[in-house]
Amino acid sequence: MKSINWTGEVLARKEALLSDLAGLLKIPSVKDAGTSEAGKPMGREIARALAFMLGLAEREQWRTCNLDGYAGYAEYGPSESADYIGVLCHLDVVPAPGPWTSPPFEPEVRDGKLYARGAIDDKGPTMAAFYAMKIVKELGLPMKHRVRIIFGTDEEHTMSCMEHYRRVEKMPVAGFAPDAEFPIIHAEKGQINTRIVLQKSGDAGEQVGTGQGEMELIFFHSGSAANMVPASAEAAVTGELSVLKAIAGQFNDYCSGNHLKGTAALQDGTLVLSLQGKAAHGMEPQLGVNAGLKLVHFLRDYDFQPDARHFIGCLDDYFYDDPAGRRIGIACEDEIMGPLTVNVGIMRYEALDLNYESL
Repeated sequence: MKSINWTGEVLARKEALLSDLAGLLKIPSVKDAGTSEAGKPMGREIARALAFMLGLAEREQWRTCNLDGYAGYAEYGPSESADYIGVLCHLDVVPAPGPWTSPPFEPEVRDGKLYARGAIDDKGPTMAAFYAMKIVKELGLPMKHRVRIIFGTDEEHTMSCMEHYRRVEKMPVAGFAPDAEFPIIHAEKGQINTRIVLQKSGDAGEQVGTGQGEMELIFFHSGSAANMVPASAEAAVTGELSVLKAIAGQFNDYCSGNHLKGTAALQDGTLVLSLQGKAAHGMEPQLGVNAGLKLVHFLRDYDFQPDARHFIGCLDDYFYDDPAGRRIGIACEDEIMGPLTVNVGIMRYEALDLNYESL
């Protein structure tokens, strides 16, 4: 067989690949339960991304299938083959909070690099796999098995897309996922998503509810995705005006002393504290600045109602400044996988219904 200049084949299609990739990157395919409906279980935008990729595959005259909106696939190769090779991709992305040099869903090339949410995880690799199969087809190369590019839609959350796929489709005889560093990753850390819900009770002998401390924590919000380090946090506090003014000044000093950005806004007897951190992927929490835990640490020494003290104390005692899990007794590492990491991605407290959690 004649040798093939694979690099040359890729470069010949570079502009077309970038154009198709830009179209995919412009779709803000973040999971959205608010726009979920039959055929679009992950919401409108993820459904758009799935339709976009299936449309490109139909352009190539490949076999396609939409599996009830949970997943889809594009397949090429001998239809009579009993087995297929799976290329497992996903089209959903995590939210894009915080400041960006360029808008996260407006792809931009700077210094030879493409910037956008999903450019690496996992839309860029998905399009690379798509064009690899396109090259094989256009060169007319013989194939023993079918090759199926599988488009998942819920990888960033609960993998319900793959649970559905497994129920309705035969499993591939072999496969890989182009969703990591080049050229290959041979192992991946396991993942446990844990929800901690604090019971609606205070310490022994304390009455549950509000008004039991010098001040009242009305709400605390930080994070929107369990696998992201939250880049912002906000808390609302009520109490005596003189006390709130003092807290505002102390908060500004705390932010300044710790090189953090934050604001303290006092209006109609309520102090709203907002703090900015630094987003990072949940697999590497040490690379980010967890805004929620930073704000919790500031609030730790103030006299709030019992439930709020319980919430703040739990987060500060067990998770503040400890992405290795030492305080909860699970720190470990090995030569291949490195250290275990812990990310607190979502923190919620609401004084009205006393329902709060951290993930």
